[in-house]
Amino acid sequence: MGKATTQIFNNLLDNALKLTSEGEISFGIKEINTETIILFVSDTGIGIEKEKQRIIFDRFSQADEFIARNYGGTGLGLSIVKKNVGLMDGRITLHSEEGKGAIFEIRLPNTTRTDLRSQLKTIEENATVDKKLKILLVEDDPISRMYYEAILTDALIELTIAPTGTLELELAEKEKPDVILLDIHLPDISGLEVARQIRKSGSKVKIIGQSAYAMPGDEQAALEAGCNVYLTKPVKANLLLETLKTV
Repeated sequence: MGKATTQIFNNLLDNALKLTSEGEISFGIKEINTETIILFVSDTGIGIEKEKQRIIFDRFSQADEFIARNYGGTGLGLSIVKKNVGLMDGRITLHSEEGKGAIFEIRLPNTTRTDLRSQLKTIEENATVDKKLKILLVEDDPISRMYYEAILTDALIELTIAPTGTLELELAEKEKPDVILLDIHLPDISGLEVARQIRKSGSKVKIIGQSAYAMPGDEQAALEAGCNVYLTKPVKANLLLETLKTV
């Protein structure tokens, strides 16, 4: 999740602003249950014609051209949104009437508690001191934090959250986590520098580095900085849980 989710909201909100000269725009989390996380962006703007809705997610669609020509920018760009949602094994739907606004809903998979507990019990059975898995999540994006909280909320997990690298270093020393989920791109200091400082302190904590903007050499840089594993965002829930089980 992470930066991909932010890009989804940015694109949808940008379009909503273009199409809503008056009224209101809303966005957020509609529902979280054991299987699904439902996000939404709604507006009271001009709406989208029914015939345009069938092609609204196509690249270079007529709807894109219409928005670009009449409202500026590069159009709806919903093909990018659909691609990012697909990467997270989700789906996006549109509900709209011309002149009555539009509602976009993004449904993303959530790991069921049964699957979560079955994987965590393996960790619990092998634990020698603390029966809970202590995880420190280092993530500055609020939507990503909600996503991880939904996945990692369980009686067998003790989750602590740090939005900055500076706070992470303090909490790592204080809380002594078993695993650190470390965003490489942080607002204050680089996640790579955070990993280096943790290793310099002598800590053997498992570090899972994560980044949405993966470039050639990024994984190697993360491993050299001290990360045990490197994952590319958006991180699928099952992959994250399997990685936790492995490390």
